Amino acid sequence: MFRFNRIYPEQLGRIRVLRVSDRPDRSMDVQSVAKNGHVLASLRTAKVHTIVCDMLALGRSRTEVQITLERLRRWLLDSGTAELETAPGKVGLASCTGISAPDYKGHSASVSVTFTCRNADNSEPETDGFTFAGKHVTRDLGCLFLLEKMNPVPTVTPYKLSIPGLPGTIRYEEMPEPQEKTLTGSLYLLRGPEETDFLLSQEDMIQRLRQLSTWLVMSGRADLIWDAEPEVTWQAEFASAEFDRQEWNNGRLRIQMILQPVGIGQEVSTTVQVSVRGNEAYTMDLSGLFPNGTGYPVPVDLTIRGVSGTVGRISLETGGNEDPFILGGRNFALGSGDVLQILASERIVFLNGRPAGLYVSSGDYPVMPMEDLHVTLLTDADAQLEVTVHLHPRWI
Repeated sequence: MFRFNRIYPEQLGRIRVLRVSDRPDRSMDVQSVAKNGHVLASLRTAKVHTIVCDMLALGRSRTEVQITLERLRRWLLDSGTAELETAPGKVGLASCTGISAPDYKGHSASVSVTFTCRNADNSEPETDGFTFAGKHVTRDLGCLFLLEKMNPVPTVTPYKLSIPGLPGTIRYEEMPEPQEKTLTGSLYLLRGPEETDFLLSQEDMIQRLRQLSTWLVMSGRADLIWDAEPEVTWQAEFASAEFDRQEWNNGRLRIQMILQPVGIGQEVSTTVQVSVRGNEAYTMDLSGLFPNGTGYPVPVDLTIRGVSGTVGRISLETGGNEDPFILGGRNFALGSGDVLQILASERIVFLNGRPAGLYVSSGDYPVMPMEDLHVTLLTDADAQLEVTVHLHPRWI
């Protein structure tokens, strides 16, 4: 197995790889980020080493051999820095830095090709990585991120009222509203695998800081996803930044970001065929959709398709609603083939693709509480319905 820039030598003509000699430099470059004497993270890359490959070019004439050697030379030099694979799974970045003079013997010639290789060890550090506005701090922006502090439990503001003449306050029973969260951490600028020097140049550092500034400022409020929790999305926005080179020679950008208090999990859904009888409640148990529970009330989106029969009134009740959500009257009818969408996440109703808010007669949009996970359906007539429930678990 020998391949350079995704091309095998034999693809260029009658070329045989006789021997591959790897001459690695076993010493390592280590970039460490330390705090209070403790190493928090490090990124290792092998120092430059060489690989020498002996090849044999064959032909029916010396001219044919020379043509093959010229094709080989152009391939090696024009490829620049590219992937070099010397064994299955052993891949690194390399460039051809030497080709010996051909040693002709009859209708063949042998050459030795020297490759200079980098990043033979491309191990990744254990960090607090995240993706913001579609870009990952390490893979896309070449930075190592370490979280310094964050308030994981948001501040809440309960509804309270002071009454003159009475001590203290009176608190209302409504759930208090959680406030925004703040996180602070440092982006450590790392050199890329193609850069041989340990330190970034001043020009490179300025360009990297401009790239980071554009990413942070111009993204506005966007999705933030932690590497450790890829199934939950948080809305975040940039607040402030400060650059220094005291702890890290390549520079670090200490940033502060504001997170909205509630994270949105990946969608879960279920579809059931329901036979309802007029004025008899039908309850769907949804606890199986939440193996990890849910940490915050969740709006419930439903799609109800009529299979047979016609209903003129639909009532929905969940454990998170004080009053059932009722649609009906004003010539409302859900018959065979009709599709009713109740989108509590957007607080809107569609009937056959058209807005149908005028049919909402009372109650509030259905919300799933943290316990008692069910939806109860009540109609005014017998019918066969297909009910699909869509939910996004939420967390604080």
